[in-house]
Amino acid sequence: MAKLPESFLSELKFRNPIEEVIGGYAPVKRMGRYLKCRCPFHDETDASFTIYLNTQSYFCFGCRAAGDVINFVKEIENIDYMSAVKLLAERAKLEMPERDEKYEKAERERKKILEINKISARFFHDSLFAPGGVKALEYLLNRGLSLRTIKRFGLGWSPPEWDSLSKLLIGKGCKEDELVTAAVSVRNRKGSGVFDIFRSRVMFPIINIRNEVIGFGGRLLEGEGPKYLNSPDSPAFKKSRNLFAINFAKSAKEKNFILAEGYMDVIALHQAGFSNSVASLGTALTKEQINLISVYAKEVILSYDSDNAGQAASKRAIALFDKSPVRARVLTMRGAKDPDEFIRKFSAEKYALAIERSAAATDFLLDRIRGGYNLDKPDEKVLYLREAEKVLAQLSDPAEQDIYSGILAEEVSVDKALILSQVRGEKTENAAYPPARTKTSSPKENRAPSKIEKAEETVIAFIYKNNTDLDAHISEAYFINEINRRVFQVLSERVSRGESCDLAALEDILSREEKRRLVKIINDELYFSTSKKTFADCAAALKKEKSKKTDSELSGMSPEDLGAYISRLGKKKV
Repeated sequence: MAKLPESFLSELKFRNPIEEVIGGYAPVKRMGRYLKCRCPFHDETDASFTIYLNTQSYFCFGCRAAGDVINFVKEIENIDYMSAVKLLAERAKLEMPERDEKYEKAERERKKILEINKISARFFHDSLFAPGGVKALEYLLNRGLSLRTIKRFGLGWSPPEWDSLSKLLIGKGCKEDELVTAAVSVRNRKGSGVFDIFRSRVMFPIINIRNEVIGFGGRLLEGEGPKYLNSPDSPAFKKSRNLFAINFAKSAKEKNFILAEGYMDVIALHQAGFSNSVASLGTALTKEQINLISVYAKEVILSYDSDNAGQAASKRAIALFDKSPVRARVLTMRGAKDPDEFIRKFSAEKYALAIERSAAATDFLLDRIRGGYNLDKPDEKVLYLREAEKVLAQLSDPAEQDIYSGILAEEVSVDKALILSQVRGEKTENAAYPPARTKTSSPKENRAPSKIEKAEETVIAFIYKNNTDLDAHISEAYFINEINRRVFQVLSERVSRGESCDLAALEDILSREEKRRLVKIINDELYFSTSKKTFADCAAALKKEKSKKTDSELSGMSPEDLGAYISRLGKKKV
């Protein structure tokens, strides 16, 4: 990675206050001198993600994510360091001082893909209104979409010819390899040319939160092939990390999202006024998509199809949302198989009423189980109870377990304490429903530092804060903690060369764990407020610890030397 001038990095961070940048991804709340929010990097219900204004850094006490504003953008956008710097530079209207060849190549490739996608989206849209797109346009109009909605979503048509789009793009100067990388074309079997991936399909452009066309979905109208075809992953598109219509839903006034299954469902919902609707992209719902939802909404309404597959998908989604900060509710559509059909058949007003009547996720699961049993029969009542207990065992909130155990107890006339006992037993014994695992700190990371490690961290904090080591005549050899030793070594070497110890300057020098430790140290008030005297005392303590003799060394000492050694140890302790 090319070295960026420290003056540029300093200006970049000054113009991109960390609280403003993070606030664009997650709601933050002030807690005294700090800011708090739910961590966008792991599933949690508590706000363990802390933003430190004085050091312009962050630390999550749950998953231990840590860094500065550049590192945050790098992780949240899943891009490399230079791409994160560029994104922040554009935000602050700063010109990049240097370029890195590897970064430049990746950036050129991504920009080219986005350019190809933009041209392709325009081609598909124009083709929809050309003579060859009549059938596709009639299909969309017959589905109840207005011309305004069709244009708003940029819907299109891919002609049946094998290479109509490929020829257009090549004519505009694009290379065949670029079309293959962009996933709009594939090579023929001989490798002598390319042909279009999408043919004879109604086209749905997929647009990200920055309003860039990153991929496409296509519904087959004629010919052979799968009914729906989605763009494969590319350097500009990751299906598991994006949502259809997120570019519109992110700005919706509602505080919740409606999660549907398909493109047409979402488009119909938007046309009916539900602009907070999104859909996953041809795959099962992922944790990354839930994390994206959690940035913009506290609640999601699951509006999946009413068939068995849709209900099973709802059940899987509930399990994922239960381990996230987003509360899930389930909308029941009687008399229609999906939101599109429901609105066309009954009206948008009745759909809004169905949203108001949507059930809590646990109610939905219990209702599904209850429907399979006759509770007037004792044996079936027992079977229902056992299945219901398994549902309650998966709830992460003990209070919710308690409430639903009470409801279940009244329903089947069984003592609540007995049900709670069974539920807690299920939670620990039922291997069929293991709790979702989240990235948390290891026991070693949670261990409190020893007295000597505290002294090490105090020395590190002072050096970072003051950009000086006060010529303390200590080296990394005095450190017993391996991570502290490495951090001290890097900081002291930079200080000796007159270089900055800023987090941004250490990006390609410290490992993730070393950066995590440094962020934790510099935001500990006890360490960061250390004085010159405390620094000197801690440095002396490290020297004293280093001077201690091993058992073998002590056994080989003469009585006189051993007495002198013990006398020195008895002097002032730090």
